[in-house]
Amino acid sequence: MKEANGTLKILPRDGVRQRFYIVKDDLKLGITLDRGQFSSDHEIITDYDLNVIDLIIDTAAFRGNVEMMVSAAGAEYIIQDQDETQLGIIKDESKTISINAADDKIKIEISKIN
Repeated sequence: MKEANGTLKILPRDGVRQRFYIVKDDLKLGITLDRGQFSSDHEIITDYDLNVIDLIIDTAAFRGNVEMMVSAAGAEYIIQDQDETQLGIIKDESKTISINAADDKIKIEISKIN
């Protein structure tokens, strides 16, 4: 993890790069992928207050859908892809979101609503 100017840059090291969890005070956010991986070339980037989380999913090894389970507690988040298509809204729950893996890399932005 690197930190600078209120930003955290995290490179998942869980072996398969399919799980990411972060907790700050009362805020909790978890992301689990069923296929694909968080990019090894791009860090997951967020600010200290978890207002925006940017990540890239690498899907070069397959085509089809990626199921991304997102868990959130303490805030409401909107999940969008690189085309700013809304994939879901989540608040104090877990939700599985299906993402079309048409490209080798998919950019996802998770933004706090409240």
